[in-house]
Amino acid sequence: MEGALCPRLRKRRIGLHPRLLPLMSTEIEVARLPAAGASSSEVWAYRFALATVLATIPLILFGGSVTTLGAGMAVEGWLDAEGDFMLFFPVEKWFRNRATIVEHTHRLFGALVGLFAIGTVVTGWISKHKTWPLIGLVAVCAQGTLGGFRVLENSPQLAFLHGALAQAVFALLASIALFLSPWWRSVKGSIAGPLSPLSRSAWTAATLVYVQVVIGAWYRHGLRTAEEGIALRLALHFLGAFLVFLSVLAIAKRVRRTAADWSGKLDIAPLRRAGKRAAHLLALQVLLGLFAWSTHTGGEVSIVEWILSVLHVLVGGMLLAQCTLLAYSTRPFAPSPKSMESQESVGVTA
Repeated sequence: MEGALCPRLRKRRIGLHPRLLPLMSTEIEVARLPAAGASSSEVWAYRFALATVLATIPLILFGGSVTTLGAGMAVEGWLDAEGDFMLFFPVEKWFRNRATIVEHTHRLFGALVGLFAIGTVVTGWISKHKTWPLIGLVAVCAQGTLGGFRVLENSPQLAFLHGALAQAVFALLASIALFLSPWWRSVKGSIAGPLSPLSRSAWTAATLVYVQVVIGAWYRHGLRTAEEGIALRLALHFLGAFLVFLSVLAIAKRVRRTAADWSGKLDIAPLRRAGKRAAHLLALQVLLGLFAWSTHTGGEVSIVEWILSVLHVLVGGMLLAQCTLLAYSTRPFAPSPKSMESQESVGVTA
């Protein structure tokens, strides 16, 4: 079968990049089969990891709302919230005003994310996937503790750090869901070794996106606390947006080109979709940023400004997560088939 489909490989396998041998068209179909026979603990570990990621989305939305509305101190105390245990905070206090609603709901979603992260660790431990779920739980706990100390200390600096780390934790949780997914189990044996050029480009894009996220958090927190240097922060944010735009657009084009090169040799549909998602998130993020900036008046926050600002924060985190997932999932795509066939021809001639 192998010789019929890939005669070059049968003649001289040494000329082919070793990480790509398991990914040829015949074997990629077989590689999908173990996912169906995965143990129940592996299935549940993936489900819990995915649930953790999904629960983090409203957590970021309400966290962004806390910053936009200046509601960080709407509820006194942390675990002991105004004399009540946080999870049993009275409903009449919870809904007493808008600031309290967003702050306490943010805390509750944080607790929900923590519970899902614990479920991922337990099921991951049973299925022998211990390290990454545990790292995710530690990150969630650290982020929650940081948010708690921000309230206890009433510290704007801790508020900025809490906001800047939120999207990094989101990207980490999305990566853990990838590592526990059926697709990753089917290809993980083919992705050892050095990073491919495509993967390196994706990591560069992810790094630039995160730097932009940090600058954006610096600007947003300074905006709400009337700190000096807002104009400089905004200028840096615009500069970062320009660099991110070029980087993500370049990786999206490169993904499309790579998918075209590998068409017919690998299952490249997920790669195509990932590249399109990155481009779409980039366009949406630019538009949200411009609209959010244009609606800021310096006075009371309007509903339109609130919604646009919070969506801008969320899409920034989603773009970071997408670039990070691209960096991991493009590791098998080393030199293009055309360049490798040229190397193969040279090897046979020699």
